[in-house]
Amino acid sequence: VKLYLQKANGPILNIVKGFTGSKYGLILDDLEHFYELDPKRFVAIAGANYPEQVMERKLTGYEVAANNPDLIDHICKLFSTGYVFTRPAVVSDDVRGVQLGGALKNIYALGIGLLDGYYEKSLGGNTDNSLFHVSNRIFKEMKIIGSKLGGKPGTFEGLSGLTDLMMACFGQDSRDRQHGHDYIYGKANPDQKTAGLFGVRSLPNLLPLNPEEYPVASAVHAVLVQKRDYDSVLNEIMSKLKRF
Repeated sequence: VKLYLQKANGPILNIVKGFTGSKYGLILDDLEHFYELDPKRFVAIAGANYPEQVMERKLTGYEVAANNPDLIDHICKLFSTGYVFTRPAVVSDDVRGVQLGGALKNIYALGIGLLDGYYEKSLGGNTDNSLFHVSNRIFKEMKIIGSKLGGKPGTFEGLSGLTDLMMACFGQDSRDRQHGHDYIYGKANPDQKTAGLFGVRSLPNLLPLNPEEYPVASAVHAVLVQKRDYDSVLNEIMSKLKRF
């Protein structure tokens, strides 16, 4: 496969959201370093959507970032229809940032699910106040981590950042949020594989998960990877979020 990819000279479009587990972290990084491909060919496409709803012809959209700016208009036209609207990313050359938004939001969806299940189980009733309050801080944290990992802050304001984060956290079909919720109730499938679960295991390979800097991501890691008691972890995070 490597030889065929090297011989070709067309653009390489990444539509997959998530971390790879390598020391580089992202799919296009791995293609550059392990497959020795020219980054000028790389294009990242992301948006807040479920494939099933795209196939049902429901209004949606994507955004595009490319290292070669000459590719963007052509790719936007190729990925646009009467109900799919594709546009340049907020920072149109931030290929890394577009990928990071799609990868990080799955980790935070797990966190929203954990918090939802925790409050629902322990206090009862609706948890919207807490979830939407925390989502504001989650977005701030995601931008900080994304910037530390090489993305540009403005990119996270777009479809691949804030919009995709909201869908992952509050969408009806979010697998990562549902897994976090089920975990609190002891119903989570231990063999389940989601982008968020893989991502939260991979993230410490890319930067130290300091609880003071990244309280939400570190809490998700503590509960789901380190298997710490969720009561104590979620109580700890409440005090940290007051200062965040």
